[in-house]
Amino acid sequence: MEQKGVVHNNITASNVLIGRGLRMPPITAVLGGFGSAQLVSQEFPECVKNGHALKDILGKNILQFGFVLTEVLKNCLETEEFEELHELMHLCFEQDPDVRPNASQVRDLLEELWYRNDVWDTTL
Repeated sequence: MEQKGVVHNNITASNVLIGRGLRMPPITAVLGGFGSAQLVSQEFPECVKNGHALKDILGKNILQFGFVLTEVLKNCLETEEFEELHELMHLCFEQDPDVRPNASQVRDLLEELWYRNDVWDTTL
């Protein structure tokens, strides 16, 4: 979404559709609920009116993903993996867009955690 300049505006746990497949990893998550999504550019009114950088506006997707992680993690046991996801969650809430990860970095961090811990059947 970030590469296409899309702000979802409604990333919630209820908009994450989970499926189970035969491939590895066996779980697939797809984001739905694009009814409130917006296509943004440097000419986007919020950029022009408030002087916000496009990176700040697109960071809203990451902030909302952080809230999804919060909802998911509240039901998890505290393990090493939990702590690493908790750290990622805090990065998603980072106000400085230069510190806050982008969508590709979040995906890479999640994949690294998944493969490094060999967690194939989990409550996450």
